[in-house]
Amino acid sequence: MKQTGKLFLSILLFVLLFTQPLCLSLAAEENGMRTPTVYIVGQGYELVDNAGNTIYNITATLPSDTYIQDQAKKLVPLLAAGILSQRFERFSSALLEALEPVYAPLRPNKDGTVTDGSHAAWTYSEESLAAVSPDANGEYALDAFQMYWDWRLDPVEVAGQLDAYIDAVLAATGASKINLVSRCLGSSVALSYVTLYGTEKIRGLFFFSPTCFGNTFCGQIFAGKLNLDPSAIERYVSESFSGFGDGMLSEPVTVALLRETVRLLVETHQLDLHAVITKHNFEKIKALVYGDALLASYGSFASYWSMVDEENYAAARRLAFAGKEAEYAAFLQKIDFYHYEIQQKLPQTLRALQKQGLPIGNLSKYGFQMIPLPEDSSRVGDEMLDLYASGFGITTPPGGAALSQTYCDRLAAAGKQAYLSPDFLADVSTAVLPDTTWVVKDLPHRLFPASCDRLMAAFLRSGSLTADTDPAYPRFLKYDAQTDTLLPLTADNAAADPQPHGALAAIRAFLQALGAFLRHYIQQMLIKSFPS
Repeated sequence: MKQTGKLFLSILLFVLLFTQPLCLSLAAEENGMRTPTVYIVGQGYELVDNAGNTIYNITATLPSDTYIQDQAKKLVPLLAAGILSQRFERFSSALLEALEPVYAPLRPNKDGTVTDGSHAAWTYSEESLAAVSPDANGEYALDAFQMYWDWRLDPVEVAGQLDAYIDAVLAATGASKINLVSRCLGSSVALSYVTLYGTEKIRGLFFFSPTCFGNTFCGQIFAGKLNLDPSAIERYVSESFSGFGDGMLSEPVTVALLRETVRLLVETHQLDLHAVITKHNFEKIKALVYGDALLASYGSFASYWSMVDEENYAAARRLAFAGKEAEYAAFLQKIDFYHYEIQQKLPQTLRALQKQGLPIGNLSKYGFQMIPLPEDSSRVGDEMLDLYASGFGITTPPGGAALSQTYCDRLAAAGKQAYLSPDFLADVSTAVLPDTTWVVKDLPHRLFPASCDRLMAAFLRSGSLTADTDPAYPRFLKYDAQTDTLLPLTADNAAADPQPHGALAAIRAFLQALGAFLRHYIQQMLIKSFPS
């Protein structure tokens, strides 16, 4: 994906399919508990066909090493012709053809089932579970009993598989209950389980960067609400090379040049010009192909619909299934059940379980620019999940700015100042689990480090730990990537890095004014020339 020839189609596919977070947690052997923990992983585990051949892994297997370049050669001229003629039918057809060999081996049936024998490349047996031993203190590692699953399936269906796995773990260990931990997309399975099967077998429950309450990123992409926000692009590029990137660019001079180039493009409205034109063309393409492309790829996975939030669910459902309701009736029944009976009842379900005495914790992340594709990419979040959703109702300021002074004063007057983050970006008092929710800054969604495992283990071991009872684990934390530790977030270490100032301020000011004028002129020209 790093080569220039791959860039165009990778962006194009990303808009329609969006990337998968790298959900790989690091083991923390010292984090054990006497009660065994079933740990449900997120999306991305390897899938194999009936013969055991890999059809998906985290590196996103493609039909050939040159597939991206080959498809770009076909699509770029068609897109260019479409922009000139404002007719995108040929481009849309070619795009669907490009998606087919990538997703056909993965695609479930139209009712959401998988009947071709493909499955998650994971099995367990009585013998394999019995071979897992506790440590010298009789405690099991937090990740000793991980559950992998076919993340294409309906979470409600997988909850039945989870019930069988819990029974097998209990039988192998002789325990009467288990702790249940889930991360990322696996949280939809955990929430389905406790909603439908109860908690008779559960001693403690913990959500780690959960998606089960929906999220804006997935919701707006599924609903076709896309927008290139130049300021968001600038922040995203800057953060992508701040120590958490994939090593694509690590040379300091190159990184500095890239940041300054993008910043200059933003400040002179050059990216604004591209955004206006791109948005105009995308709306025409969306009407032709977006729904079909969605169902040809991730929209065919029932589990992914569990990540669509309430605000966008109806629009996404309409975009994907308009005129196809009968054809996808069984699939719609599944995703509607999760959305209305599981996701939307999360607050009532968790509060009721907590009232019954079940320890329930949640750990969410923030501090990173959301991927700048959805309309609302300025929300406080961890690149992929906005904090409101992953925190089950945490209040964050619109546009990523700090909560207003008036809001903070009201919170203090109500005696809830302890729920306000030191950087004034999060109010946990509004969350479903305000006293057992931890928020970690500077931790991107794709990382699930051992330091977080230690916090979860401390919570599950205690059964009564809250964000106010242990000085080592206050409500607001900051992730130190160098040492893999969680530090208390304070007013001193919560401040964002100061923005660098360019040396050509006067020239930039002139170009900004010129760019703003050109942006307005082109926007009006497009409206007059190509009315919707």
